[in-house]
Amino acid sequence: MSSNNPETKYFLLKKSKVKDLLNTLYKEFEIFVPVEEEGMVNFKRYKLNNNFNMEFTNTLLPPKGLFLPQQETLFTINYKKEELIEENLETSRRIIFGIRPCDSRSLTILDEVFKEKSEDVYYLQKRNNTLLIGLGCSNPQIYCFCSSLEVDPGKDSSVDIFLTDLGEKYLVTANTKEGQQLIKDLPVYFEKAGEEEITRALEIQSQAREGFSVGFAKKDTEIFRDVEIIFEHPIWEELAETCLGCGICTYLCSTCHCFDIADELAKNEGRRFRCWDSCQFFSFTNMTSGHNPRPNRKERIRQRFLHKLSYFVSRYGSIACVGCGRCLRNCPVDIDITRVIGAINHE
Repeated sequence: MSSNNPETKYFLLKKSKVKDLLNTLYKEFEIFVPVEEEGMVNFKRYKLNNNFNMEFTNTLLPPKGLFLPQQETLFTINYKKEELIEENLETSRRIIFGIRPCDSRSLTILDEVFKEKSEDVYYLQKRNNTLLIGLGCSNPQIYCFCSSLEVDPGKDSSVDIFLTDLGEKYLVTANTKEGQQLIKDLPVYFEKAGEEEITRALEIQSQAREGFSVGFAKKDTEIFRDVEIIFEHPIWEELAETCLGCGICTYLCSTCHCFDIADELAKNEGRRFRCWDSCQFFSFTNMTSGHNPRPNRKERIRQRFLHKLSYFVSRYGSIACVGCGRCLRNCPVDIDITRVIGAINHE
């Protein structure tokens, strides 16, 4: 997380210089870039002169795993010495290069959760040590619906540096003091942008917003706040009939953050770790007594939708969905949150 700077600066970065820029930043930062492997793009750790893909639509896995790993050791225990060894918090400076606006928005949503009351130092240490270099969208997937939730696909002021694709170069927008300082420290890679490039970038950003429009508006989610009406709606039974309970929607969601904590024991040592969990699993709410408040798939799928569109809004003031479309794209039975919102609004 970085400090906002009201004075925005514009620069140009030639695409031919991007790899040299990353090689220079590699000396001081741990860098994650979009890499394509077997037809799928994900953020991978950059190594000198590695190939990367800046023409992707979005990654298969959300970047939340770089801040909330799928499995993370919290501390270890040495029984022989009777001592508890706290896990060293990550201190390396990091850059995520090419993060899309929907995913950077998801991090601001996760921030609210992990900053609340007792701060989660494991998450926040990584977040505070990470610079975000965003990349604007121009070619939406058929699954994208970010603009319906007022996420701007063409412009993102929450990242430190934002890139707008101008063809052979990027318009570089420095949004924060940290972003401006990085550019200032590496003048060989950046040049001041002229009015022509800035105007062209604004046009591209506007076209992106138009291209990502879909058939519902953010206000259509307001009906979910009336829990007394929505809670017993027949749509939950209908969805439960097809849902497999596999949890892929939660694992690939950029804002779902539920985890379990467990102990792993060996002869002389052990560790406490946390790992991703899912509200779509029977075991998620199963208690030691055997009681489960969500025993059926109907209750579990209802929980997923109401948490995103109602409970989270009541607690934090924002919808826990950014319209990235990963759940639509990967659900094996085609459960579609946009259709659910539309169906309930147009009865």
